[in-house]
Amino acid sequence: MNSELKELGEKIRAIKSQRDAINDEVKNLKNSRDKLREQISEKQKKANALITDLKEIRPEVRGNLDKTKKALEEIEWKIQTSSIDIKEENRMLIQVKGLEEQLSKLEQVKGIQDAVTGEKKEITSIRKNAQSIHKQLLEGAESSQRLHEEMMQSVAKLKETKSKADEAHQKYLQAKTQAELAEQELIANTIEMKKLRKEFYGDEEAERQKKANEFTAKLLESGSTKLGKGRKISLEEFKALMEHKKI
Repeated sequence: MNSELKELGEKIRAIKSQRDAINDEVKNLKNSRDKLREQISEKQKKANALITDLKEIRPEVRGNLDKTKKALEEIEWKIQTSSIDIKEENRMLIQVKGLEEQLSKLEQVKGIQDAVTGEKKEITSIRKNAQSIHKQLLEGAESSQRLHEEMMQSVAKLKETKSKADEAHQKYLQAKTQAELAEQELIANTIEMKKLRKEFYGDEEAERQKKANEFTAKLLESGSTKLGKGRKISLEEFKALMEHKKI
């Protein structure tokens, strides 16, 4: 049972270590995901601000960027290469100024549109990354939960096994105590019996025992003497010699 408790303890520690490692990983993933979400929020604010600027500028801007560029180039080329009078040149220069202003606004609009498109692309890319991390986070959380449940099952089994071990040990201690009490009682009873026997038989028993010892001593002496002389010994002498290992 002790080996089972040791094995369960080692298993619980191993599962806890694995669960804690996954929890640390989940924590790091959560931090990464939250940072990406903050980036998305910031870029979304930036894109919204650009869109607001675009809405304010767009009504004032007319024409097409490429067509405006082409028209401006054609007029400038005509001014440089054609022979025109001052009045026509002034008219064309005014036209150039208008086209340049229009082109500047169109380029500003295009710059804002490109910036909005860039922010949206980055938002899409970051969002995909955040979703991937969120998926890993959920998988890690599920793994952590499974390990936690497995660990708690092992803890419950450990408690049950320990309870049984404690109960068995308690029964052993009780049995040991009862055995010791029984032994003490037996010793006490034996002493009491000897005491009662001595009180009952008194000196008579002692005298009887003394005579028996003296008789045995005589048998040993006579038996040994007879054996030494090669003579036949009696049955009582033989028994006495055998009991005292003289033959």
